[in-house]
Amino acid sequence: MNDDNAYIVNQNDLSSWQKVIDDILSEDADVLLDKIKRSYDLIEKKYNWKSRAEFIYNAYQ
Repeated sequence: MNDDNAYIVNQNDLSSWQKVIDDILSEDADVLLDKIKRSYDLIEKKYNWKSRAEFIYNAYQ
């Protein structure tokens, strides 16, 4: 999986959130959905946090 296509933020770093917000506002819907899915996959893989990640993923379906 290419991590460059996922949204990665440091919750304490406002500039990383601003970049994600700017990217979201400028994205094509299909590209945005793909990035959200990749972000979900990274959360599940990195934290083994499947139940929380499924909630986030399903919220965007």
